[in-house]
Amino acid sequence: QFGRTIATFQAVKHHCANMLVGAESGVAAVWDAARAAAEDSSADEAQFRLSAAVAASLAFPAYARNAELNIQVHGGIGFTWEHDAHLHLRRALVSAALFGGDAPPRDVFERTAAGATRENSLDLPPEAEELRTRVRADAAEIAALDDKAQRDKLLETGYVMPHWPRPWGRAADAVEQLVIEEEFRAAGIKRPDYSITGWVILTLIQHGTDWQIERFVEKALRQEEIWCQLFSEPEAGSDAASVKTRAVRVDGGWKINGQKVWTSGAQYCARGLATVRTDPEAPKHAGITTVIIDMKAPGVEVRPLRQITGGSEFNEVFFNDVFVPDEDVVGTPNSGWTVARATLGNERVSIGGGSGASYGGLAPALVQLAGEGSDRLAGARARVGRFLAEDHALRLLNLRRAARSVEGAGPGPEGNITKLKLADHMVEGAAIWAALVGPEVALTDGPGAVVGRMVMGARGMAIAGGTSEVTRNQIAERILGMPRDPLIN
Repeated sequence: QFGRTIATFQAVKHHCANMLVGAESGVAAVWDAARAAAEDSSADEAQFRLSAAVAASLAFPAYARNAELNIQVHGGIGFTWEHDAHLHLRRALVSAALFGGDAPPRDVFERTAAGATRENSLDLPPEAEELRTRVRADAAEIAALDDKAQRDKLLETGYVMPHWPRPWGRAADAVEQLVIEEEFRAAGIKRPDYSITGWVILTLIQHGTDWQIERFVEKALRQEEIWCQLFSEPEAGSDAASVKTRAVRVDGGWKINGQKVWTSGAQYCARGLATVRTDPEAPKHAGITTVIIDMKAPGVEVRPLRQITGGSEFNEVFFNDVFVPDEDVVGTPNSGWTVARATLGNERVSIGGGSGASYGGLAPALVQLAGEGSDRLAGARARVGRFLAEDHALRLLNLRRAARSVEGAGPGPEGNITKLKLADHMVEGAAIWAALVGPEVALTDGPGAVVGRMVMGARGMAIAGGTSEVTRNQIAERILGMPRDPLIN
């Protein structure tokens, strides 16, 4: 159509990506409800009822919506009697009419408000129990220490980042990671959250020299130095390979000039990992080199950018004749895209693995407000119930990813899907909260102001780490196998 394969059109890709997100969410919820039904203790009855309500809240609407989009992407032929697409829509609409609607999400709300919960659980192989005995003993020993001694012991034993390679981590497989997570949570041990620093330092461990690892890794793990990621540039958007910042060879190293933007936390960082173009004649993804930047070096200027929330979490960073010694090149010159992709992969796994933890108090707040009978939002309990069901979906997608790892299967679609869902989920949660709070959102202080800032800040979830639109493209192309957009020279 118009001289292009229909599947290359972004609008079609986004419809298909949304269909996969809905289907995977519904499948995850039904999978968990089936598991809950097989649990036979009386205490599990409440969990089963909650899980069944979550499954109905997600699966029936997803079936109906996907049946509609199926007709849409087929175009005119999908609207004909001879094509089977309408049979799916008929079945979906009947199923939703009989078993869907507002009743399941209201049920999710009522059961949650009454205290029902659904705990994560996985069937681990027999060797997990031998691991558990040892990990439990280690956790008890660490829990008895003061904060400083705990940090030292976590670093010494590799428990600080179990999945990292030794000696910094434990090279733990999926089973050991899950056992450590369960036992440390039971012991009340909270491991450090390194965020961006963690993504960058893992990349250094994977691609850096022994000297770089010796100089930087332990300082970062002790949180003596914070790192930032200097990839995004003006006019590049989510295209991290569109690097214009130049590095020119000089005696003993490189002289760097250019600009980075949207750099989170740069004003607090001691160092950053930057992509620079060292061969402007090479193809786009070649000629890039990854270097370590001393954020206090002469010629580095950090300018905080004020966000719509009023805060300044990200920055512009300017390089004016910044000298980087050869010893601070990560990997080999002109092969930096491989290094950058490792960092971007660490970032995406981190973001995609979330379930709204940064908004951990949101769901209970919505349940409380809607339960108080607020008349500011029509159908409040059903809408909050849908939000709660989506909360479970995010948890279950991560649980299914863990189950896949335990079974030794390859990666599934859950990472990109949870990244996309989390953004939409936070936007919806903030919007519900604002509707329940009402006119107080207009105030500049008090609880209403907090909600207002959350509404503004939630929009950033659909931009950070690659926009939701780019994520839909990735789902369509990398998971569904749809053709890439044609490149424009």
